[in-house]
Amino acid sequence: LQAMGITRPSFDTVECGKAGFQSTVSFYCRGEPMCIVDHEGGRSKEEAEGKAILVATQPGGQLEEWLIKLGLKDRLDRVRQLIEESPVGHIGTLKIPQLSYEAFD
Repeated sequence: LQAMGITRPSFDTVECGKAGFQSTVSFYCRGEPMCIVDHEGGRSKEEAEGKAILVATQPGGQLEEWLIKLGLKDRLDRVRQLIEESPVGHIGTLKIPQLSYEAFD
């Protein structure tokens, strides 16, 4: 998500009785709010949140459609290629903060 300029996701997870938990994942994509519901859910809160992220990022999903509408298909394809080529199956962004003037002394 970070590689595409998307904010950190937040989750709204509710207990669904004996069925377990159901999560909704919310985030901002290029300034536009997105909210995606995972209707399958999970046995635990963590499982439901993980499945909600998977639903949000699956190929052909709502997030991909939105990124393509914004003209970011080439970037999305490049990120997917990097993930496939990665030995661990994922990538992360690295942001290095600018040094303060005091650090140069």
